[in-house]
Amino acid sequence: LISDNLTSYLSGLRFPLILEDSKTEAYFTDVQPEILKDSPLIQNNVSARVIHSITSYCIPEKVFKELPHSAKEEIIKAEIELLDNKIYNLNSITFSYLKALECVINDIFKKSIMKSQSYNKIWFNKKRNSITTFKNHDSDISIADVKTNFSLVSIFRFLKDGHRNNCQITTQAFEQSPKLQWFLGKELNDISYNMDLINLRNALAHDSDFIVDQQTFESIRSTILGHAQAGLINKAYKSYNRSLYEAIYPSNTKRVA
Repeated sequence: LISDNLTSYLSGLRFPLILEDSKTEAYFTDVQPEILKDSPLIQNNVSARVIHSITSYCIPEKVFKELPHSAKEEIIKAEIELLDNKIYNLNSITFSYLKALECVINDIFKKSIMKSQSYNKIWFNKKRNSITTFKNHDSDISIADVKTNFSLVSIFRFLKDGHRNNCQITTQAFEQSPKLQWFLGKELNDISYNMDLINLRNALAHDSDFIVDQQTFESIRSTILGHAQAGLINKAYKSYNRSLYEAIYPSNTKRVA
């Protein structure tokens, strides 16, 4: 019930109603109106409920706010579809989680490089889908001018080449976030290989006959968001900016990952 005209004769009401004006609170003098307090039982905004669920159980709210807008949209979209029991659409939901992870990795990868002394020494060749520390062709563009996301494959290859060649430019690119270089080049690379994330993403993007099974879907969701384990999004941001988690859990940062 939305009440437009509250009067003193309504002070005995006991069922929930929405007070549109705090001045009408005076008609309820016996007890503090509980309806004025936040209550998930009357919250009609589905996105708000989904965000609360994510930031309560998977990703700390401070971290969730750091996510690029595109990643937030993909996660919320996927969670709403789950909330609506659209289990038949596992392909779309799984693809959203993978795109969200890709957006997050690109966000912190680019931020780390742009804050370093190497930002003007790293180039991207679109035709070869490769990130390099030297300009081979006139068509190569500076990483600062790249507006689209890199594929995880190109990021992994860039880090692998830098490690193999002991490239100082690559090392300097992560001078302010050295743990990020290890996370991207080793941990995420290994997880991606073991779970076949690259081929899975390509199949979902290009193969209309491909179908994700329930077990694969649950594994992807759990690994990325962090159900019953430290999620890849949490791990990525913790390796990039540990202070985010120290501010949330000052006494025990290990609780997050």
